[in-house]
Amino acid sequence: MRKKLVCILALQVLVVLCVQAQMDSLVLQEVEIYGIPHAKYAVGQKVVEVDSAILQQYQNANLGDLISAVSPVYIKSYGSNMAATISFRGTGASHTGVFWNGLNINSLTLGQTDFSLLPVFSADEINVQYGASSTLYGSDAIGGTIHLSSSPDWNEGTALYLNQGYGSYNTHTTRAALNFSKAKIQLNTKAYYTSSDNDFEYQLPSTKQSFNQNNARYSYYGLTQDVNIRLTSNKYISINGWYNSNERELQPVIGNFSDNTQQRDENLRLTAAYHHNAKYGNMVARTGFINDYQLYDKASEIRSRQYINQLQWDKSFKRIAIRSGVNWKHIKAKADNYDSKKTEDRTDGFVLIEYDLNKIQLTTNIRKTFVTGYSTPLVPSLGIDYKVHKHIKLTGKLSRNYRVPTLNDRYWDPGGNPLIRPELSYNIEGGLGSNFGHFTMNVNYYKMWVTDWIVWVPVSGYSTPLNVKRVNSEGVELMAKWKQAIGKLKMNIQGGYSYNIAMDIDVNQQLPYTPKHNVNANLFVKYKHWNMISSIRYVGQRQTLGSTMLKGYVLSDLEIGRSVGNSKNQLHITVAAKNILNENYQTLLNRAMPGRNYQINLIYQLKNQ
Repeated sequence: MRKKLVCILALQVLVVLCVQAQMDSLVLQEVEIYGIPHAKYAVGQKVVEVDSAILQQYQNANLGDLISAVSPVYIKSYGSNMAATISFRGTGASHTGVFWNGLNINSLTLGQTDFSLLPVFSADEINVQYGASSTLYGSDAIGGTIHLSSSPDWNEGTALYLNQGYGSYNTHTTRAALNFSKAKIQLNTKAYYTSSDNDFEYQLPSTKQSFNQNNARYSYYGLTQDVNIRLTSNKYISINGWYNSNERELQPVIGNFSDNTQQRDENLRLTAAYHHNAKYGNMVARTGFINDYQLYDKASEIRSRQYINQLQWDKSFKRIAIRSGVNWKHIKAKADNYDSKKTEDRTDGFVLIEYDLNKIQLTTNIRKTFVTGYSTPLVPSLGIDYKVHKHIKLTGKLSRNYRVPTLNDRYWDPGGNPLIRPELSYNIEGGLGSNFGHFTMNVNYYKMWVTDWIVWVPVSGYSTPLNVKRVNSEGVELMAKWKQAIGKLKMNIQGGYSYNIAMDIDVNQQLPYTPKHNVNANLFVKYKHWNMISSIRYVGQRQTLGSTMLKGYVLSDLEIGRSVGNSKNQLHITVAAKNILNENYQTLLNRAMPGRNYQINLIYQLKNQ
């Protein structure tokens, strides 16, 4: 464990030595690293960047808590800080691609990401891209994508960030960041630690008797290291590392007082990229390594490794921009429930084309993936943005998309099905966007047809995955934002609403744990040295896997903070109340969630240019 941490830190030392040997006197131009790798070619889709002010207020939260608070996207949680998965537009957790600095970090064995294992603090930028994007990102991106990225600041000098927090249920949080940047080099180190007894009080539904939650303790820590180097005015290198370790007791269902199941997760992610801008175009060469380890109840191990290489070229002409590339991934996986070590190769080739016709932007994208032992479809897409008026824009997109079955789908013993087919979907969406000064609003309609949806069904005493479900999903999403500054008063109000009908065609029933209605709203106010953020969200009733209906619920949070000092040397104190209405709710059946709880944070920031 310590060796992994040392390896990440050693990258910083090695690169600094290399840079010192290459310093020259060239006048360097600004270099930007974008949070979404192919955002330019996502014409016709809705892409939302989480506001930096709101992101700052959620530094001690996990990604699942942030996404559920700031977007009308449903997060399913197995308990407080337990496994949390995402449901985009009625799709399952394995239909969302999660990317860190351009690498898909979804588990290869489960085919999804546990959002409780991703601290908000680990990323500088978080972007939410709605809708299917297989032509841009390959498998998994049927419902949407989440992008976590580093964002370097050049010529900023030295900055120090320290955060110490304490909250209900004996919850301790520590965050520290050190950033150093000059004209040619930028280094950013982040470290974090959180632990909690997580023994919140809940009521047994049958008797209304109160109990403290048992077997739900957790602790996690991690480190990120970013290194960015300008070699010349048109060449730079970026290196990123992320190590995360999480140990937790797995919260049992309500009323189970004897379960003491535990789980440990470790993740190591490394990537390095070389960027070269030249007359013939821009070239990016990236290599990456991802190592995931899980130990379930001190008995069952799952290990997987990914070796990733990407090569990308793009060129802009007067009216046309073209990007093409090849991605290669070599996979190794070993699990106690596999009969042997599994290996697989995946190769993607793609061409993305954007046409700029003044008021109209068009994209035609195409991708083909080659997977060991599989035949995946060719996936094209067509997107359009039409500027009807300087304040009004119409958007639309047509696409074909797919998802490759997980390793567990194919190799789990007993039950794995080597003949399982990839899922296939067709998607359409259209939208209206408006921007009037301080106010912006977007309305989107979408419809999706998914065939060969994979479901694990019981056969002969165990379960096996089969392509048995057809799903139609359609809905409407509304998002609005208003920002205003009056003297020293700054206000930011934003909210969203989604209406989703996701039907299993064969039984004519809404998919389990898919709310038809989802609403969220946030208010951020800053006045002189004071700031406040308030959020409220409503999740409608949901059908469970059986006949039970989970009632809808309303959650509301409030945080107030006060700053002392100046922009270079500042102390900030915040007090937060979560679930201030003390709502008794469940996101999954029989999984208790905490009532009203509190947290206080002391934050110190130092900047020296």
